Amino acid sequence: MSATIQWYKRPLWQIILWVLAFQVLGMLSSGLSMPGPWYLKLNKSSLTPANYVFPIAWTLLYTCLAVFGWSLWHHYDTDAQCKRAFTVQMLINYLWSPVFFSLHQVTLALWMIVAMIFLSFYMIVHSIQNKIFTWFLLVPYIAWLAFAYYLTSYILAYL
Repeated sequence: MSATIQWYKRPLWQIILWVLAFQVLGMLSSGLSMPGPWYLKLNKSSLTPANYVFPIAWTLLYTCLAVFGWSLWHHYDTDAQCKRAFTVQMLINYLWSPVFFSLHQVTLALWMIVAMIFLSFYMIVHSIQNKIFTWFLLVPYIAWLAFAYYLTSYILAYL
């Protein structure tokens, strides 16, 4: 192989590009559906984090998801079903904010969280079975989704 490998073929640069893409998509998703007066009036759990926590958490979570996604496509011989699960899970993830904050569909948003949790567990089990060692990057994501489930179900209970 040539010593002058194109920069975008190097794993570190690929990971950086994946992370940047996930961050941009996350910003677009949240930017299109910022919490407004409707959200401010909702009865929220006392465990609801301060607003500044969400961008910090999502920056870290999207970084983990990007590295996991990169590993599925570029490092392992992952079957198409797991790649589809990841793609569907990310699509649901990016649609969650508009569904909740813009459309005010709390019940649908709650079901979307359930779907993301199940898809994430599926990907963890599949990854462990196929020796995909980046599975652990989904653990903080599932923990955050479980917390989001609690927060969303609390809001739904008091609508």
